[in-house]
Amino acid sequence: MYYVKHLTCSSLAHSWEPSRALTTLDFTPLLHRSQLVASMDELRRKALADAAAAAITQVHTLAPLPEDYIIELMNYCHFAVQDVGYSVETHDGLEPVLSTGGGNLLVVMGCQNLPLLHARVNAAIRLLSAAGMTFEVVFAGFNPSAGAAPARIINEAKEARAYFDEYVQKDPGLKMRIGLRQWTETESADTRGNIRHFLDSPFLNGAGTSRLFLVSSTFHLMRIAVELESYSSELLAKGVATVVLVGAESPFTREGMQSRKEYLRSLAFEVYYDVLKRAGRKAATS
Repeated sequence: MYYVKHLTCSSLAHSWEPSRALTTLDFTPLLHRSQLVASMDELRRKALADAAAAAITQVHTLAPLPEDYIIELMNYCHFAVQDVGYSVETHDGLEPVLSTGGGNLLVVMGCQNLPLLHARVNAAIRLLSAAGMTFEVVFAGFNPSAGAAPARIINEAKEARAYFDEYVQKDPGLKMRIGLRQWTETESADTRGNIRHFLDSPFLNGAGTSRLFLVSSTFHLMRIAVELESYSSELLAKGVATVVLVGAESPFTREGMQSRKEYLRSLAFEVYYDVLKRAGRKAATS
Protein backbone atom coordinates (compact mmCIF):
# COMPACT_ATOMS: atom_id res chain seq x y z
CA MET A 1 0.00 0.00 0.00
CA TYR A 2 1.31 3.44 -0.97
CA TYR A 3 0.44 6.86 0.44
CA VAL A 4 1.15 9.74 -1.94
CA LYS A 5 1.36 13.47 -1.34
CA HIS A 6 2.14 16.04 -4.04
CA LEU A 7 3.87 18.93 -2.32
CA THR A 8 3.15 21.31 -5.21
CA CYS A 9 -0.62 20.85 -4.81
CA SER A 10 -2.97 21.76 -2.01
CA SER A 11 -3.78 18.44 -0.36
CA LEU A 12 -7.12 17.97 1.31
CA ALA A 13 -7.04 16.07 4.55
CA HIS A 14 -9.13 12.93 4.59
CA SER A 15 -12.36 13.50 6.49
CA TRP A 16 -11.92 11.13 9.41
CA GLU A 17 -13.16 10.94 12.94
CA PRO A 18 -11.34 8.23 14.93
CA SER A 19 -14.30 7.57 17.22
CA ARG A 20 -14.53 3.88 16.30
CA ALA A 21 -10.85 3.39 17.03
CA LEU A 22 -11.19 5.18 20.35
CA THR A 23 -14.03 2.86 21.31
CA THR A 24 -12.00 -0.16 20.29
CA LEU A 25 -9.07 1.07 22.35
CA ASP A 26 -11.35 1.73 25.31
CA PHE A 27 -9.44 4.95 25.87
CA THR A 28 -12.50 7.20 25.98
CA PRO A 29 -12.73 7.65 29.80
CA LEU A 30 -9.22 9.13 29.95
CA LEU A 31 -9.82 11.36 26.94
CA HIS A 32 -12.79 12.95 28.67
CA ARG A 33 -10.44 14.20 31.35
CA SER A 34 -9.52 17.11 29.13
CA GLN A 35 -7.58 19.03 31.76
CA LEU A 36 -5.32 16.05 32.42
CA VAL A 37 -4.69 15.38 28.73
CA ALA A 38 -4.11 19.05 27.86
CA SER A 39 -1.47 19.36 30.59
CA MET A 40 0.54 16.33 29.46
CA ASP A 41 3.99 16.99 28.05
CA GLU A 42 5.71 14.81 25.46
CA LEU A 43 7.42 12.56 28.01
CA ARG A 44 4.17 11.86 29.87
CA ARG A 45 2.33 11.05 26.64
CA LYS A 46 5.03 8.59 25.65
CA ALA A 47 5.12 7.02 29.12
CA LEU A 48 1.35 6.53 29.18
CA ALA A 49 1.28 5.20 25.62
CA ASP A 50 4.11 2.78 26.45
CA ALA A 51 2.29 1.54 29.57
CA ALA A 52 -0.92 1.01 27.60
CA ALA A 53 0.94 -0.83 24.83
CA ALA A 54 2.70 -3.05 27.37
CA ALA A 55 -0.64 -3.94 28.96
CA ILE A 56 -2.21 -4.82 25.59
CA THR A 57 0.78 -6.98 24.68
CA GLN A 58 0.60 -8.82 27.98
CA VAL A 59 -3.10 -9.53 27.46
CA HIS A 60 -2.35 -10.80 23.94
CA THR A 61 0.35 -13.09 25.34
CA LEU A 62 -2.06 -14.65 27.81
CA ALA A 63 -4.99 -14.89 25.38
CA PRO A 64 -4.65 -13.82 21.71
CA LEU A 65 -6.66 -10.71 20.92
CA PRO A 66 -9.53 -10.94 18.40
CA GLU A 67 -8.44 -10.39 14.82
CA ASP A 68 -10.82 -7.43 14.48
CA TYR A 69 -9.04 -5.64 17.31
CA ILE A 70 -5.64 -5.77 15.63
CA ILE A 71 -7.11 -4.83 12.25
CA GLU A 72 -8.75 -1.82 13.90
CA LEU A 73 -5.39 -0.67 15.19
CA MET A 74 -3.94 -1.02 11.69
CA ASN A 75 -6.90 0.85 10.21
CA TYR A 76 -6.25 3.69 12.61
CA CYS A 77 -2.74 4.06 11.17
CA HIS A 78 -4.12 3.86 7.63
CA PHE A 79 -6.63 6.68 8.13
CA ALA A 80 -4.29 8.81 10.25
CA VAL A 81 -1.85 9.09 7.31
CA GLN A 82 -4.69 10.20 5.05
CA ASP A 83 -5.67 12.73 7.69
CA VAL A 84 -2.38 14.52 6.94
CA GLY A 85 -3.32 14.86 3.26
CA TYR A 86 -1.97 11.67 1.67
CA SER A 87 -3.94 9.74 -0.93
CA VAL A 88 -3.97 5.94 -1.03
CA GLU A 89 -2.64 4.29 -4.18
CA THR A 90 -2.05 0.80 -5.48
CA HIS A 91 1.01 0.11 -7.60
CA ASP A 92 -0.98 0.82 -10.77
CA GLY A 93 -1.93 4.17 -9.27
CA LEU A 94 1.75 5.00 -8.88
CA GLU A 95 2.43 4.83 -12.63
CA PRO A 96 1.38 8.47 -13.33
CA VAL A 97 3.62 9.57 -10.46
CA LEU A 98 6.60 7.61 -11.77
CA SER A 99 6.06 8.74 -15.37
CA THR A 100 6.96 12.36 -14.61
CA GLY A 101 10.53 13.58 -14.93
CA GLY A 102 13.16 13.61 -12.22
CA GLY A 103 14.90 11.05 -10.08
CA ASN A 104 13.60 8.53 -7.57
CA LEU A 105 15.14 8.24 -4.12
CA LEU A 106 14.00 5.41 -1.86
CA VAL A 107 14.91 5.42 1.82
CA VAL A 108 14.50 2.33 3.98
CA MET A 109 14.07 3.47 7.58
CA GLY A 110 15.97 1.47 10.16
CA CYS A 111 14.73 0.01 13.45
CA GLN A 112 16.00 -2.11 16.32
CA ASN A 113 13.75 -5.09 15.60
CA LEU A 114 15.27 -7.49 13.07
CA PRO A 115 12.01 -9.04 11.70
CA LEU A 116 10.51 -5.56 11.32
CA LEU A 117 13.65 -4.31 9.60
CA HIS A 118 13.61 -7.24 7.18
CA ALA A 119 9.90 -6.64 6.48
CA ARG A 120 10.73 -3.03 5.52
CA VAL A 121 13.47 -4.21 3.15
CA ASN A 122 11.06 -6.73 1.60
CA ALA A 123 8.56 -3.92 0.96
CA ALA A 124 11.30 -1.92 -0.76
CA ILE A 125 12.20 -4.93 -2.93
CA ARG A 126 8.54 -5.37 -3.97
CA LEU A 127 8.34 -1.74 -5.07
CA LEU A 128 11.65 -1.79 -6.94
CA SER A 129 10.85 -5.07 -8.69
CA ALA A 130 7.45 -3.85 -9.87
CA ALA A 131 8.43 -0.31 -10.83
CA GLY A 132 10.88 -1.22 -13.59
CA MET A 133 12.62 2.15 -13.21
CA THR A 134 15.91 3.42 -11.88
CA PHE A 135 16.03 4.19 -8.18
CA GLU A 136 18.72 5.30 -5.83
CA VAL A 137 18.32 3.34 -2.61
CA VAL A 138 19.51 4.52 0.78
CA PHE A 139 19.50 2.53 4.00
CA ALA A 140 19.15 4.80 6.99
CA GLY A 141 19.33 4.11 10.69
CA PHE A 142 19.78 6.07 13.86
CA ASN A 143 22.48 5.58 16.47
CA PRO A 144 21.08 3.25 19.15
CA SER A 145 23.50 4.59 21.72
CA ALA A 146 21.71 7.95 21.55
CA GLY A 147 18.62 6.40 23.12
CA ALA A 148 17.96 4.84 26.48
CA ALA A 149 17.50 1.21 25.41
CA PRO A 150 20.52 -1.05 24.80
CA ALA A 151 21.27 -1.70 21.14
CA ARG A 152 20.11 -4.96 19.59
CA ILE A 153 21.32 -3.99 16.10
CA ILE A 154 24.58 -2.09 16.18
CA ASN A 155 24.31 -0.77 12.62
CA GLU A 156 20.75 -0.73 11.25
CA ALA A 157 21.72 0.54 7.81
CA LYS A 158 24.42 -2.11 7.40
CA GLU A 159 22.05 -4.89 8.48
CA ALA A 160 19.33 -3.74 6.06
CA ARG A 161 21.84 -3.41 3.22
CA ALA A 162 23.22 -6.92 3.81
CA TYR A 163 19.72 -8.42 3.77
CA PHE A 164 18.89 -6.46 0.60
CA ASP A 165 22.11 -7.56 -1.11
CA GLU A 166 21.22 -11.23 -0.61
CA TYR A 167 18.12 -10.72 -2.75
CA VAL A 168 19.73 -8.46 -5.34
CA GLN A 169 22.41 -11.04 -6.09
CA LYS A 170 19.60 -13.34 -7.30
CA ASP A 171 18.06 -10.66 -9.54
CA PRO A 172 20.63 -9.13 -11.94
CA GLY A 173 17.95 -7.08 -13.68
CA LEU A 174 17.06 -5.32 -10.45
CA LYS A 175 20.71 -4.76 -9.64
CA MET A 176 21.18 -2.87 -12.92
CA ARG A 177 18.30 -0.47 -12.18
CA ILE A 178 19.34 0.69 -8.75
CA GLY A 179 22.10 2.70 -7.20
CA LEU A 180 22.91 1.59 -3.67
CA ARG A 181 24.18 3.88 -0.97
CA GLN A 182 24.46 3.05 2.69
CA TRP A 183 23.95 5.92 5.07
CA THR A 184 24.26 5.57 8.82
CA GLU A 185 22.90 8.50 10.74
CA THR A 186 24.80 8.73 14.01
CA GLU A 187 23.21 11.48 16.08
CA SER A 188 19.45 10.93 16.32
CA ALA A 189 17.45 8.88 18.79
CA ASP A 190 14.01 9.24 17.20
CA THR A 191 12.10 9.65 13.94
CA ARG A 192 12.17 13.45 14.02
CA GLY A 193 15.95 13.58 14.36
CA ASN A 194 16.41 10.90 11.71
CA ILE A 195 14.38 12.92 9.19
CA ARG A 196 16.13 16.17 10.10
CA HIS A 197 19.60 14.71 9.57
CA PHE A 198 18.52 12.97 6.39
CA LEU A 199 17.34 16.28 4.95
CA ASP A 200 20.78 17.72 5.69
CA SER A 201 22.55 14.84 3.94
CA PRO A 202 23.93 14.98 0.36
CA PHE A 203 21.10 12.78 -0.91
CA LEU A 204 18.66 15.70 -1.15
CA ASN A 205 21.03 18.54 -1.87
CA GLY A 206 21.47 19.09 -5.60
CA ALA A 207 20.83 15.40 -6.30
CA GLY A 208 18.02 15.87 -8.84
CA THR A 209 15.49 13.93 -6.77
CA SER A 210 11.87 14.79 -7.48
CA ARG A 211 10.22 11.80 -5.79
CA LEU A 212 11.06 10.70 -2.27
CA PHE A 213 9.94 7.22 -1.17
CA LEU A 214 10.12 6.39 2.54
CA VAL A 215 9.68 2.74 3.52
CA SER A 216 8.79 1.74 7.06
CA SER A 217 6.42 -0.37 9.11
CA THR A 218 2.81 0.66 8.50
CA PHE A 219 2.31 1.72 12.13
CA HIS A 220 5.28 4.07 11.78
CA LEU A 221 4.00 5.92 8.70
CA MET A 222 1.61 8.22 10.55
CA ARG A 223 4.44 9.56 12.69
CA ILE A 224 6.62 10.06 9.61
CA ALA A 225 3.75 11.85 7.83
CA VAL A 226 3.24 14.24 10.73
CA GLU A 227 6.96 14.96 11.12
CA LEU A 228 7.36 15.65 7.39
CA GLU A 229 4.66 18.34 7.50
CA SER A 230 7.06 20.88 8.97
CA TYR A 231 9.58 20.19 6.20
CA SER A 232 7.34 20.56 3.12
CA SER A 233 8.83 23.91 2.08
CA GLU A 234 12.35 22.64 2.57
CA LEU A 235 11.67 19.53 0.51
CA LEU A 236 10.26 21.67 -2.31
CA ALA A 237 13.32 23.90 -2.17
CA LYS A 238 15.48 20.80 -2.61
CA GLY A 239 13.47 19.77 -5.69
CA VAL A 240 11.24 17.10 -4.12
CA ALA A 241 7.72 17.44 -5.54
CA THR A 242 6.20 14.17 -4.35
CA VAL A 243 6.51 12.11 -1.19
CA VAL A 244 5.44 8.46 -1.19
CA LEU A 245 5.15 6.54 2.07
CA VAL A 246 5.44 2.77 1.67
CA GLY A 247 3.97 0.52 4.36
CA ALA A 248 5.58 -2.86 4.92
CA GLU A 249 2.28 -4.46 5.98
CA SER A 250 -1.32 -4.27 4.79
CA PRO A 251 -3.56 -2.26 7.15
CA PHE A 252 -6.51 -4.54 6.42
CA THR A 253 -5.27 -7.99 7.41
CA ARG A 254 -3.29 -9.68 10.15
CA GLU A 255 -1.08 -11.43 7.63
CA GLY A 256 2.62 -11.15 8.30
CA MET A 257 3.93 -9.32 11.35
CA GLN A 258 0.81 -7.97 13.03
CA SER A 259 0.23 -10.80 15.50
CA ARG A 260 3.83 -10.88 16.70
CA LYS A 261 4.33 -9.67 20.24
CA GLU A 262 6.84 -6.92 19.49
CA TYR A 263 4.97 -5.70 16.44
CA LEU A 264 1.74 -5.48 18.41
CA ARG A 265 3.45 -3.49 21.15
CA SER A 266 4.91 -1.00 18.65
CA LEU A 267 1.57 -0.76 16.83
CA ALA A 268 -0.37 -0.15 20.05
CA PHE A 269 2.16 2.42 21.24
CA GLU A 270 1.94 4.47 18.04
CA VAL A 271 -1.87 4.44 18.08
CA TYR A 272 -2.17 5.36 21.75
CA TYR A 273 0.47 8.05 21.37
CA ASP A 274 -1.36 9.56 18.41
CA VAL A 275 -4.68 9.38 20.26
CA LEU A 276 -3.16 11.27 23.21
CA LYS A 277 -1.72 13.95 20.94
CA ARG A 278 -5.08 14.44 19.21
CA ALA A 279 -6.89 14.58 22.53
CA GLY A 280 -4.38 17.10 23.85
CA ARG A 281 -4.84 19.38 20.83
CA LYS A 282 -8.62 19.12 21.13
CA ALA A 283 -8.56 19.86 24.87
CA ALA A 284 -6.22 22.81 24.41
CA THR A 285 -8.52 24.47 21.86
CA SER A 286 -11.84 23.74 23.60
